[in-house]
Parts: sequence; C-alpha cells; structure tokens
Amino acid sequence: MSEPKVQLVDPQGNLSLPGISAVGVITATSFDGLSTSGSATNLTGTPDLDVGIVTASSFIGQGSGHAAGLTGTPRLNLGVTTATSFVGDAVGKAAGLTGTPNLNVGLITATSFVGFVTGNVTGNVSGDVTGNVTGNISGDVEGDVVGNISGNVTGLASSIKSGANLGVGVCTALEYYGDGSGLTGAGSSAYVAQVVTASGAETIINLTYGNVIYLDHNANTTVGFASTSPAEQITIIKTVDVAPSPTLTWPDRVTWDGNTTPTLIGNGQTTAFQIFHLTTLDTGLTYQGWQEMSYDPPGNLFSAGKAYFGALGLNSSTVEESSPTQVGFDANWASVWGGESYGMIATKDDGSLWAWGRGANYGQLGQNSAVDISSPVQIGATGDWTGATFTGGGTVLSVKSNGTAWAWGTGGYGGTGQGDTVQRSSPTQIGTDTTWSNTGGKIGGTMISMFAIKTNGTLWCWGENEYGELGLNNKTARSSPTQIGSGTDWASVTGGALFSTGAVKTNGTLWTWGRNNYNQLGQNNGTEYSSPRQVGTDTTWARVNSGTYHTMMAVKTDGTMWMWGRGSNGVTGHNNTTQYSSPKQVGSATTWDSGHQKFDTTYLSTTALKTDGTAWSWGKNGEGMLGLGDRTDQSSPTQIGGNTNFNTVALFREGLNFTTTNT
Repeated sequence: MSEPKVQLVDPQGNLSLPGISAVGVITATSFDGLSTSGSATNLTGTPDLDVGIVTASSFIGQGSGHAAGLTGTPRLNLGVTTATSFVGDAVGKAAGLTGTPNLNVGLITATSFVGFVTGNVTGNVSGDVTGNVTGNISGDVEGDVVGNISGNVTGLASSIKSGANLGVGVCTALEYYGDGSGLTGAGSSAYVAQVVTASGAETIINLTYGNVIYLDHNANTTVGFASTSPAEQITIIKTVDVAPSPTLTWPDRVTWDGNTTPTLIGNGQTTAFQIFHLTTLDTGLTYQGWQEMSYDPPGNLFSAGKAYFGALGLNSSTVEESSPTQVGFDANWASVWGGESYGMIATKDDGSLWAWGRGANYGQLGQNSAVDISSPVQIGATGDWTGATFTGGGTVLSVKSNGTAWAWGTGGYGGTGQGDTVQRSSPTQIGTDTTWSNTGGKIGGTMISMFAIKTNGTLWCWGENEYGELGLNNKTARSSPTQIGSGTDWASVTGGALFSTGAVKTNGTLWTWGRNNYNQLGQNNGTEYSSPRQVGTDTTWARVNSGTYHTMMAVKTDGTMWMWGRGSNGVTGHNNTTQYSSPKQVGSATTWDSGHQKFDTTYLSTTALKTDGTAWSWGKNGEGMLGLGDRTDQSSPTQIGGNTNFNTVALFREGLNFTTTNT
C-alpha cells in the first residue's frame, strides 16, 4: 500500500497523524509527523505560501523546504533562505527573492534587513542596527551606539560626547567628556571641577574649589593639597603637551596602590593624559592613591600621491593615490616627516622610529644597507626617539629623549656631522652632547645642510654651504656642528631642499638666509644672504617652513598664514601664480595651526592643518599629491575630505603623508 498523502488547506484544531507527509499550507496548533517537504518556483502575484517550515504552537517531526524565483508580495514561510532584501520576522533561510515579500525563515544571509531577529546572530553585522538588542554581543562594535545598553560593556569606548546619558555595568572608556555630574552608577557622587596649572616649584591644589582637577602639567612641580576633609574623593586628570614629560612629585603621605608610584607619560601631544584617584583617609594627613588609566592617543597613517621608490608606504613603487589612503593597519602613529628625495620618517607613540621610501642611493632609511623599502620598517629596536628631519639630499637627523643627536645617510659636505664625508646607513651619534633640544621644530635641513637648536637656545649647523645657507657669513662647508652667531633665543628652524633657511626667535621675529633666486627669503629683493637677516619688523611669527622650490610659508600667533617666493602652479595659495618677494597673507582665515608638523610646502605643493583638525592643500596636483581625489591644480586652499582628526602632515616631492589622532 502506498503512503497516504493529505492536502491540507487551512485546517482547524489539532493535527496528529504520524507517518503523513504534508505539502502545502499548514496552520496548526500542533503537528506530529515525519516531515514537511516541498518546493516552490516562479511564483507571481500575492499568494500565501507555507513550505517546509511550519508556523505552529508545537511541531514534532522533520521540516525542510526551498523557494526560488518569487516576485510580487507573497507571504512566505519556509526552511532555507538567502535574501537580497528582507522585511519581516525571520526564522529560516531564503534565496533569490525579489519584490517585497513577508518572510519567516530560520537562517538569513541578506544584503539589507528590516524587522525582528528572534534567533542568535553568530556572524558579523556590518550595517546599522536601529532596533533593540536583547542578547549578548561577544564581538567588537565599530560604530555609534545610540540606544540604551543594559548589559555589561567589557570593551573600549572612545569619544562619548554631547551630554548623552550613559548607564552601563562595567565601562572602560578612553575618553569621557563631562564632569561626571550626569553619571548614575557607582562613583556618581557630586563632582566639582577646577583647572590647575602646574607652577615651577610647588603646586598647591585647593580642594575648596573642586575635587576633580584638570592639571595642566607643563612644568616640573611638587603637588600639595589644601582644605582637605575626611574621606574625600579626589580625581586628577593630568595633561601634558611638551616632551619629555616634566617631573611631578607627590606628597610623601600618598600611598599608591601596590606601593608603586605611577610612571608619568608625555609625548608632546595635547591629547596625552593620565587619570589618578586619591582618597583621604583622615583630614588630609594620609591618602590612598591609584592610577585609573594612562593614555597616549594613537593615530593612523595615510598617504597620497605617487609611490616613487615606495614613498607612499603602500607596498608599491608604482601606484598613484589621489585621496588619503591608510598605510597598513597600525593605529599608533605619532608624527611623520618627509624628504624631497622620496624618503619618509615617522615615530609611533611608543617612541619607535620607522622609515620607508628611497634608501638605495645613500642608506638614509637607517637599515644598515642601501635599499628602497615600500612599507614602514623600524629603525633599530629602541623607543626613545622624539623627532627627525629628512633633507633633500638624503641625510636624516634625529634626536632622542636623552638629548643626543643622531644622523645617517649621505655624508657629502659633512652632512652627518661626524667630521668627515662618509656615507652611513644606520644612526650614528653626533659627538657626545646631551643638550640637543628634543621638542618639536628644533631641527631642520636643506639639501645636505643640517640645523639644530640646543636646550640653551643656541643654533648650530653643519654640511653644505654653497649659497651661504649655513648662516655663518661665508660659503665654507662644515663637517661637524658649528654655532651660528652667539644668540641664545632661537625657537625653531627649518630648511628648504634648495638651499634656503628660515628660523623664528623666542621674541616672535622671523629670520631667513641662503639662496634667494625667487625672492624666497622674503627680503623684498633677490639678494643672497649668508647670515641670518630679519624679515620685516613683526614680532608675531610662530613658526616658518621653507619649501623645496623657492617658496616659504609661516603662521603667526593670530592664526594667519603667510606665503611668498615662487608661485608656480598656485603653490603660494594666493589664487594666482605670481612670485612674491615679501610675506603675503593667504586668504583671511585665522585658524591655521602653528604647531610642529602642522604645515608643509615642497615641490610646488602645499598642505596645512587648521586648529579644528581639517586638512587643506593647494598647488601642483599632477600625481594626485594634494589628496583631493583628482589631479587638478589648486591655487588657493582646498579642503581634503571632511575629516577633523588630522594630526601631522609631511610632504615629499610628489606626495604627502598624514597622521591622524583617534580621539
């Protein structure tokens, strides 16, 4: 006898028929059978379709089904679904659906999904989730969370802003904006904030004015407390924007958790901070302290332009990128420097030094060999580097945190400062001095000429001197450091690849010397000068940068930018290609960032950052080196994308490199 088969159309009540195979529509309170199986293809219109999977209060048996080629707006309940688009509740799996069907399935692979998911999600979700999540999330969430979180947060959170209400179990955050008054969990007692600037001797923190202290730590100091009370909670958020970190001495009556005093950080970034907690055990006589966190913000590395010799760091020597493209996956880059000779140097937030690009000619990548490298490689194994400069002729100068200076690359004209003209392919210390300044803007270089400022404010030079670019009032090369004049008030120095030098003194005056064939010295003439000569009479200059092709730029303390010299391709940003013999303001903006590595000009291209973290570029763009997504020259500042987290910028002959901050 053949197996009985039943066609069921909307039955009412309970169905309990063991051994019956059912194909079609099944709606039942309970079903006890072996299987439901079937197939549906090429359905059109709006039929109600239930195949395989059964909608029932209870089901005992085996179910399977498949649907393909559906159009229209049918209601569909089935077993296996792979959908391009899905709207509805899901408990199955579907494939090849078109139209706008209502779909109840089990396993879903969908390009887009709107509705409820009642099962477990074990894969990755790359789109937006606008509804509620009631289960556990064991993976990473890389996006914004705009709803409520009622469970435990065990990962990292960054940039919680806009006064949002935050209620979680355990929250570890890199940064929280606010004074804590809106928190409703543990530690939500009333906080009163105050700002304290460290003095040069003792810094007394009067707790009458607040128990949350934002400590601007830019000077060596000893911390003390006044107006303490029993069992008081004290939070100190310490920031620092100078390197190396100043010293901070805590009161002897502070007992630190684990009996270990926290190590101070400070890398010269304003976003570096540490958070300390102290609890008074009596009326300010003794304290129990612990460090909540220490944070030196990391950043990504981006590049754009032509990858000659691997200078973009993208593991290629031929690719062109007209928009900023991320270099690798590391997110701890601190600063970057470029060279006219297609070499790049960068530091990470751990103080390590990295290089890529051209190195086959002079060994300037510091790898103890002369090779080109198309992706970042570390120089040595130490983590005590604070900065570097890359000359147009292929020499690198860098300073360590201990105040020693190191050089490598071409030794022509004495460029490495070793008293000879020998080429070196790995860092070699210059003399034994430990007084070279390791803060930003204290070193610079032209073609094969080097400049460095010591901690006492004196300015030193060595190397090539064909156009008087060393500033020694002659044209004689030097193979070891030689002081320029007797001044002790030099604040920053820069050099252009084609023999022009600029510097700013602590009194805000601007000085230039060297080659002047395109009026790049800003002296309102074409005269060459072999010793520093003041530009005008202004005392509001903050920092200067000397470009490769006979152009200079500088930013004043009021945030205005000024450029002069050769104007080809619009490199000076004045909406023309005119040559200017004295400083001329670029537009009317007063928000240009005057910090170290915040602006750069090189081979007929210029890039600069504003204080809001935006990046702007102008000039020659034949290889996409302006990062604007095209190859059109620009004669005035044009914004690069919409990012507001650019941190440092460095240009080479046909390209640029950025670091960003992730805060």
